[in-house]
Amino acid sequence: PKVASCYYISTLISLVIGGADNLVGIENQSAHQPIYAAYGDIQNLPQIGSGKGVNYEELATTGAEVIIIPKRLQEAIPQLEQIGGQAIVVVPETLDGLLECFEILGKVYGQDAKANEVISYYNAKID
Repeated sequence: PKVASCYYISTLISLVIGGADNLVGIENQSAHQPIYAAYGDIQNLPQIGSGKGVNYEELATTGAEVIIIPKRLQEAIPQLEQIGGQAIVVVPETLDGLLECFEILGKVYGQDAKANEVISYYNAKID
């Protein structure tokens, strides 16, 4: 699906598990993420908001089918659905939440194997 991510953690996870080609919008301040340069024109995608708020007008221009938001923006779900996208709420601020975010986004992008590979890596390091 076409995915917009307004949270840098979910954008980074998207890139790690192979979702770069699906991204149609990313968070504001993407220029502060030098690693994005390794993924082509990611930094030039429309900036659709941040972990503090969504730019609905900019988001509407992307044609996003899935919009990834942090839990603190869950009250925006009705407005996001009016734009036409399905909102997915993530909470990657804790280790468990981060690993769950990898699992969720693995399903979104059809990259379950890659997501599980990263989760296994994290678990091995923690053990």
